[in-house]
Amino acid sequence: MQMSGALLKTLMLSNNQISGRIPFAIGNLHHLRYLELEMNRFTRQVPDEIFNLQRLVELNISTNNFGREIPASISGCSTLKSLDFSQNNFVGEIPRGIGKPEVIELLNFSRNKLTGLIPVEFTYMASLKTSNLSYNNFIGRIPTSGQFSSMIASFDGNPHLGSPRNVSLTSYNHPRLV
Repeated sequence: MQMSGALLKTLMLSNNQISGRIPFAIGNLHHLRYLELEMNRFTRQVPDEIFNLQRLVELNISTNNFGREIPASISGCSTLKSLDFSQNNFVGEIPRGIGKPEVIELLNFSRNKLTGLIPVEFTYMASLKTSNLSYNNFIGRIPTSGQFSSMIASFDGNPHLGSPRNVSLTSYNHPRLV
């Protein structure tokens, strides 16, 4: 598939039952700001080329069939404000470089098969307002410093994730988190 959308800023292909891989040529859409691919049947790996889109503000690939690790190249996109990878089958840990985009306001990694500790980098993400890490297999304790002291967050369904004093594992009723 050849893609060249010199001025394309928004690509919304949600709920179309599109299957297969996201084409690598998606990286040729240099002006893309909003990429909505949720509720399809995309599989395999999220192409690194997506994270080379230096104007991308919102990326939603929720409710697909991705089943590999979240690419480390996710830290390459410094303009992302909203990132929704929920309801897939992502495995492994959240890449440590995820904290580099200082403008991220919303992170949703819920309902995957992610493991490991919650990245300490999340505490340094000054713009992070909402985070949903529920229904994974995280371990350790929920951080309480930095952004974790003031953001809306959900950690439900992580049976090996410990709750520090005065922090509830209860879900918040936030429309973008459910």
